[in-house]
Amino acid sequence: MEEAERRGTSDWIEVATAVQRRVARESLPAGASEGDVDARVTAMRYAAQRHPECCHWVRFNRARVGDLRAGRAAPDVKLWHLDGAATSLLADRDLSRPLVVISGSLS
Repeated sequence: MEEAERRGTSDWIEVATAVQRRVARESLPAGASEGDVDARVTAMRYAAQRHPECCHWVRFNRARVGDLRAGRAAPDVKLWHLDGAATSLLADRDLSRPLVVISGSLS
């Protein structure tokens, strides 16, 4: 995001939106429509409001600078699917693909 703003060709919100759309598209079956992508992006953006019972980070935000860096093993943390089903960061991981964790706020 810093690179996009440094270049001046886009800003962080455009980058965040592009990342969200790509994540949404990759989580849908092949051939999903742009309307399906839009619906998935909306679901991601409003998950905290729709599922406050499982959005621990909203109620108890204790953000801090951590020591997790690229190339290090990611900790297994509790997560929820968009339908509210519990899982964890590493539970559904496909070991043949790299794990990318994207986190942020549009507020």
